[in-house]
Amino acid sequence: MRSRIVRLAAVAVWLYTISNGITAERLVPSQYPTIQAAVDAAVDGDEVIIAPGRYTGDGNRDIDFSGKAMTVRSEGGPESCIIDCQGSEDDRHRGFLFESGETANSVLQGFTITGGFVYTGGGAIYCYRSSPTIRDCIIIRNTASEGGGIACLDSGVTVNECVITDNLATTSGGGVAIIKGYDTDRAELANCIVTGNQASRYSGGVHCGGNAALMGCTISGNRTGEYGYGGGIGFNACHPHCTLKESVVWGNMASGDEEIILIDNILGVGRVRILHSVVGDDPNAIQLWGFGADYRSFIEGEWLSLDPLLVRPGYWDPNETPEYANDDFWVDGDYHLESQAGRWDPQGQSWVRDEVTSPCIDAGDPSSPLGQEPFPNGGIINIGAYGGTAEASKSYFDAPVCETVVAGDINGDCRVDFVDLVLMGLHWLERHYRQPEDLLTLLEQAIDSLVWNIATYQLVSSSGDFCPVPGLDDPEAVPFLVDVLENGPDREDREVAKPFGDRYPHVAKSYAALCLGKIGDPRGLDPLVGALGDQDSEVVWYAAVALGYMGSPDAVDPLIQALEDGGPISAVYALRDLRDIRAIRSIIEYASAQGRFDYRMHRCLEIISRARFTVRYLHSDGEYTVMEFPELGSLPSDRFYEELWRHWLKVGGEFARSQFEQYHPKLQLLKQERPDDTVSQNAVAWQMMQGGIATLPYMIEEIKNGDESLVAMVWKLVGPNASLEEDATGQECLEWWAQNKDEWLLSFDEE
Repeated sequence: MRSRIVRLAAVAVWLYTISNGITAERLVPSQYPTIQAAVDAAVDGDEVIIAPGRYTGDGNRDIDFSGKAMTVRSEGGPESCIIDCQGSEDDRHRGFLFESGETANSVLQGFTITGGFVYTGGGAIYCYRSSPTIRDCIIIRNTASEGGGIACLDSGVTVNECVITDNLATTSGGGVAIIKGYDTDRAELANCIVTGNQASRYSGGVHCGGNAALMGCTISGNRTGEYGYGGGIGFNACHPHCTLKESVVWGNMASGDEEIILIDNILGVGRVRILHSVVGDDPNAIQLWGFGADYRSFIEGEWLSLDPLLVRPGYWDPNETPEYANDDFWVDGDYHLESQAGRWDPQGQSWVRDEVTSPCIDAGDPSSPLGQEPFPNGGIINIGAYGGTAEASKSYFDAPVCETVVAGDINGDCRVDFVDLVLMGLHWLERHYRQPEDLLTLLEQAIDSLVWNIATYQLVSSSGDFCPVPGLDDPEAVPFLVDVLENGPDREDREVAKPFGDRYPHVAKSYAALCLGKIGDPRGLDPLVGALGDQDSEVVWYAAVALGYMGSPDAVDPLIQALEDGGPISAVYALRDLRDIRAIRSIIEYASAQGRFDYRMHRCLEIISRARFTVRYLHSDGEYTVMEFPELGSLPSDRFYEELWRHWLKVGGEFARSQFEQYHPKLQLLKQERPDDTVSQNAVAWQMMQGGIATLPYMIEEIKNGDESLVAMVWKLVGPNASLEEDATGQECLEWWAQNKDEWLLSFDEE
């Protein structure tokens, strides 16, 4: 693709590094011999720029970002810069690794990554509890157990404008595997082409779980093994929901001829939304595998079942042995949409006209932005990977394309009529409302569209926005939203309220709370805190969520109080988002009282304390194995989380002490031998801080012994919400500790 609209996921950023260095461009190979060498030398904000060429060998594969908020990009685009991992069964390697809490500010852009081979996940790229941005890459001919091209475990990764083709997974997710990703982690593939990938068991193209979204993608020509399921996509364990929007899923192959499989195993399917998409040309294109009876009990939305009229779909060449699939090879195609008005020809670099027009043109969500779609564009975005881009196929209205653009002709059909007025009005409301009555109308329209028995799913829009009502994300809406939150909509006399009876005010309040959280205006803080005492549990739930989105430290004490009063678990998630260490004791007590010794609670504490305990487990016959805690052995699933929780409390102090004792002497030695080497000093200090707040007592003891350099690390561990100043002296730090240690010091004893 020449140009695409980049959809970046909005994420809360908490940086673990302590570097204050000046940003720079670091060039490979002119300044650094390998990519990893440049990455190791970089600090937050730097750009590592790679010259055209083929990069192989150590230092140019298995590249680890190490948590840095930097950009690693090619100088000339993916066609000119190739990372050849040269992996094999005997010598396993992948391209890039993200497992140190990277955020959307960790960007990988403009590479072809090939030749990866690993027995775990992610032949080209692996993400674990990280949320990087991967943009404009070609992921081709890689192999892994899950996610032949890309694997994301509990990660909110954003993959934009990538081509993922001809990769192999020995279990699931031939192209991409998105595994779990609970809480607010949202993994998104946008404007991607996923073709010609294979998986032996499930999901030839993409395996989706957690809070995953496929937006504006083309998924075609993928396949599973002889007894595999879900040629294009497999959905499993989607929580709160997975989304497929404005995408083409067509021409994929599986044992049951299904394009999409919903996997109902012990983890469940979860909720799946399909919106403004094409899914095969067969009524059985979506099927259910497992315990359930009807896939429609897990799915909602709307889609077309027809030929999308792609210009030249790719195909599997049997290599003269049609009876033997293992030697087939993939021949790629052209995934633009055919159009009588004109579509882009990448080979001829020109616009050409076809004899037919794809039904995917102008079939997207009317409220989605058109982006860079050329005129005539129908005023509505196209479905598929080129929708919203400069290569989107043009709209055809059963007549020659207009020679003259007429003012007011929004859709380009050579007429100014009611359709143009509707399109203008639809988008006018997005930004140009001003009167409360307009806001009320929008709110009622949103409520009217709810599917009532799954209202908790519908409160979050299909695009993942926390305020799904157009126009209700502007600061000028705050007084209106506060009034709705505090007093209800007060419109029971209107027709829209009648179908919902007494439930109407509470859903309106929940909408208002979410919108106030998204806007983040301080005027919404006190009303949201007040809503924690609302008589309706749904309002309380979303008020807590909104306080987490708002990000104000003034919300910490009310949320802690809500937990002490037995409030919703959403208050835990909000405290996690606020990253305030004061919440840890309350969350532990809440978990004990509620019996919630589960993964999500563990993750919230892990994020807040910034302790990096990598917990990976396998499921087999109802037992779990903690891979990195072998002393726990294999436990029945009903005891696993409780024992893991106790183990976390026990090892937390031990882990912190070991981190401090290992890295503090190294830091002292570096300062003596290489006082100007701030990059290495920062890296060692960062490692020492991975013990989280449990390292504070050890740091305080060393400050007493005269090491005042640790004061800055104490400040970074306790964060800006503490009364300790960043530039405090050693004595001021010790005085602060004497006054506040009971609040900040945790006991990690098993009792």
